[in-house]
Amino acid sequence: MNQKQKSILYQVVFFFLCLAVGAFIGALLARSDKSAIQLLPALIELLIFIPTLIILQIIIHEAGHMLAALASGWEFLSFRIFKFTISRKDGKFHFSVFHIPGTAGQCLMMPPERPLSPSQLSFYNMGGVLLNLGTAVLALLLLLIPAINQSGTGIRLLIVFMGAGILMAVSNGIPFVAGGIPNDGMNNRMLKRDPLSRQIFIDVMRINGFIQKGIRLKDIPSAYFHAEDLLDYANTIQVMACFYQLARALDQLDFEKANERVDEMVRHKKDMVYLYQQELTCEEIFLRLIRQTPKQDIARLLTTDMQKYIRLNQSYRPSALRLAYTLAKLYEQDEAKAEQLYQQFSRLCTRYHLLGEIEGEKTLIEYVKQL
Repeated sequence: MNQKQKSILYQVVFFFLCLAVGAFIGALLARSDKSAIQLLPALIELLIFIPTLIILQIIIHEAGHMLAALASGWEFLSFRIFKFTISRKDGKFHFSVFHIPGTAGQCLMMPPERPLSPSQLSFYNMGGVLLNLGTAVLALLLLLIPAINQSGTGIRLLIVFMGAGILMAVSNGIPFVAGGIPNDGMNNRMLKRDPLSRQIFIDVMRINGFIQKGIRLKDIPSAYFHAEDLLDYANTIQVMACFYQLARALDQLDFEKANERVDEMVRHKKDMVYLYQQELTCEEIFLRLIRQTPKQDIARLLTTDMQKYIRLNQSYRPSALRLAYTLAKLYEQDEAKAEQLYQQFSRLCTRYHLLGEIEGEKTLIEYVKQL
């Protein structure tokens, strides 16, 4: 099954889920001897419970990852629900806004500097699914308590909560790629099968930890980047090492190496998931701009879809704003727009939670500013 077919399947599953919810409400009306007006409070409760408890199960899911990692001695980095992120800096918790298209939440932890077994990685990856299932079972047990199962509101609340937990467990536990993002089950499958993917996964998590602590990519030991390994570009875990190799070359202002890395990755672009294809195109455009590639070559890459992707990300990510600034300055040659984007970049950097990335992006945008 190819990526497009999987995406269609995901939409079909979502459609039938909505259909099931509608059928449940319809059955509630059909089997009751009460009028629609009398059932209105119950319907309002369902309309409130469904989105609220799905969000609660998303929080529970990410908390499951966190608890599984903490149990194995990992260090807390950040906890994100939708666009709202809590991260830890200098021993204190900070709030910021960050977004990754295609994800509802994310919990990042930093593995310790010691060997980790496949079972420890599986426990971290599947911790969210396990906690979703655990809370769904708890809801089922609570339904057996007379004081609760005699309350219509209590029954509806627990049934929706249990259903949301099962939905989260199934959608994350069954191996799947949606919107270019592999779910926990897919990550777990890849990590079980491939020792190199396991080590890259661990090292990428450690790199994230270093960056959040303010260490720049250029200052992180090269062993973490797997430059000597033969990587599979269709493997969503291994390809992360490719992107960190590219990001490290950019942080070093080694544009020759960065161009070599991009050229190699472009040759395998069709093997990558959509999200990584978009990320690669962003850096390809940036490198072509600073080496003064003819505008028609930039225009070929700067599709409507690509422009939309840049706009979507520039509210949350310094790298996207750095590209938008470079486009305004070198491609559109609009100094006023470029200055506006530069000021937006400066404001974003004051609240962005990945401190090491901020310093690298500042270096790049200052380089472009001098061109």
